[in-house]
Amino acid sequence: MRTRSTLRLAGVASILALWAGVALAEPAAPAAAKPAATEKEKTESKRKRLGVGDAAPKLENVKWLKGEPVDSWQPGHVYVLDFWATWCGPCIASIPHINELQAKHKDDKVHVVGVAIWPRPRMTPTKEFVDKRGDKMAYGIAEDVDGKTATAFMTAANQNGIPTAMVVDKGGKIAWIGHPMDGLDAVVADVVADKFDAEAHAKKKEEERKKEEAERAKSKDAEEAYIEARQNSDWKAVIDAADKLLAMNPKRYQSVTVAKYEAMVRLGDAAKAKAYGQSLVSGDLAKEAMGLNALSWMIVGPETEFTKEQQDLDLALTAAEKAADVTKHEEPQILDTLARAHFVKGNTAKAVEIQTKALDLVKKDKDADEEMVKGIEEALANYKKAAEKK
Repeated sequence: MRTRSTLRLAGVASILALWAGVALAEPAAPAAAKPAATEKEKTESKRKRLGVGDAAPKLENVKWLKGEPVDSWQPGHVYVLDFWATWCGPCIASIPHINELQAKHKDDKVHVVGVAIWPRPRMTPTKEFVDKRGDKMAYGIAEDVDGKTATAFMTAANQNGIPTAMVVDKGGKIAWIGHPMDGLDAVVADVVADKFDAEAHAKKKEEERKKEEAERAKSKDAEEAYIEARQNSDWKAVIDAADKLLAMNPKRYQSVTVAKYEAMVRLGDAAKAKAYGQSLVSGDLAKEAMGLNALSWMIVGPETEFTKEQQDLDLALTAAEKAADVTKHEEPQILDTLARAHFVKGNTAKAVEIQTKALDLVKKDKDADEEMVKGIEEALANYKKAAEKK
């Protein structure tokens, strides 16, 4: 059985890859893809195509679990449809963002509806999940009936993964289709203000996509060099490849900054590594919770490969504190890291306090990984024992 430590350490590279949206060092988590289409769905998708500018189908083949049913698209009103499922990790991660969007536009005739689709065996029932979330999902929730809604919207729009959001404008037409974390806020604001040009936006996104593909083609050699260098623990080559990637696109390849820090530490240049690490925490990673968390855990995790001399405990604590602040001290894994940073620095009382909160939070989450819960419990027990000895 993998322990909490091995799960977390094995995840440093993959977390960084997911964080940047680029799988450089480890395979990314599986996409939340739809089940294989039936022949009936394939026929339906050929017959009905749905795109930007088309009239939105009625939201009629659903069971309403929360909020007022939307029987039609009211003129002058804007609708945000968030297609999701309880088994979909990225969907759950975007829920706070969707909730904030509804709260922000509650007086703007904006109606957010979470449309649950593509059910799977043994998943948490949608109603049970929604009831448990309470005000953390303060928007309408509808559940697909017999896959008809998924076919009418997702299949027709050639969308194969969730979460996917669709914006229905004041005239009942599809204004935008995309990932809810990819510009949805700006789109809704413009649609509300009658400033959104769907065709111009779609054209711009297509141009960006082509430009991105061209950039990826140019950076392919550097990506492969980076992966090979990490696999071979060739730390000088890691730094060289990281620098090339960052020069090409600092935002896209922001995750390699942590790998570059690791390489500096492994090469024994403590002063340079310390300065670079501090620059990351105060600059590039200041608001990147996953990056800050990965950096801290790399340094203080129980199975860290750094020697005691290589561990910059002050940097680890600062990174963990900032990650906790960014996530409003509500993410158990990040609090787990913060508690560990305090423990390694000798503040066992603080470690116990923070780990206790992490355990409370993770126990409230029915979908939490059992190994993670067990790991947090074991760590808390160790911290308490250490505190008692003082």
